[in-house]
Amino acid sequence: MRPSSSQIRRLRIEDAQIRFSYREGAQSQTRNIRKPSTRWRGNSERPLRPVRYVDLSRIQPVGARVGYLKLLKGGVTEGEHTAFDAARLGRYSHVMGKRYGAAGISTTSLDNRRTVPVISFDNHRYSGFHQGAGELAAAELLAFDLPNYSLVLIDELETSLHPRAQRRLVDDLVRLARVNELQILITTHSPYILEQLPPQGRMYIMDGVQGKIASSGRSARSSRSLGC
Repeated sequence: MRPSSSQIRRLRIEDAQIRFSYREGAQSQTRNIRKPSTRWRGNSERPLRPVRYVDLSRIQPVGARVGYLKLLKGGVTEGEHTAFDAARLGRYSHVMGKRYGAAGISTTSLDNRRTVPVISFDNHRYSGFHQGAGELAAAELLAFDLPNYSLVLIDELETSLHPRAQRRLVDDLVRLARVNELQILITTHSPYILEQLPPQGRMYIMDGVQGKIASSGRSARSSRSLGC
């Protein structure tokens, strides 16, 4: 006889222990979460993992973003500027296929919470209000700091980027993931992105009769035939 839902809710788990291991770089750690009586113990000892989520706000024109149009008013000047260091600037130039003189993220004298990319090319310095969609999207993506061992989630990596820039961006993120030991999950509709990834790094999620079905290892061609 199966227990009813009310009986299941009344079940109490006591004298229990969950043991887990994890690795950061070359070091492995083992921890326990315990429930000696009615309350779990040891939650505070669980490792905290940095998580970075890069959403689609980066593809929206700066002037169309909420609260940004006021930054174009007369008298508004550039505030604090956080410049890309040489390594990040080199990555940005490589992805875009152009040699930029400088790049970074700035605030304004009117609002220090809303940031705008500012880049220099061919001795011309211009802000996100005047950048191409690809320049803007790539600058805001690469501006993210990604600490070691982070989990990085990126929506539609290919958006606003030329196919060659898409491929270079994937290669850049792969190198960064190896150096900083990151786990990067992306969504994409681009066959160029898929072609840059090994088969074991691709996952196609589709609707099945009983819900979502995940299919791994698909080629870019087969994904296109399924509507990716």
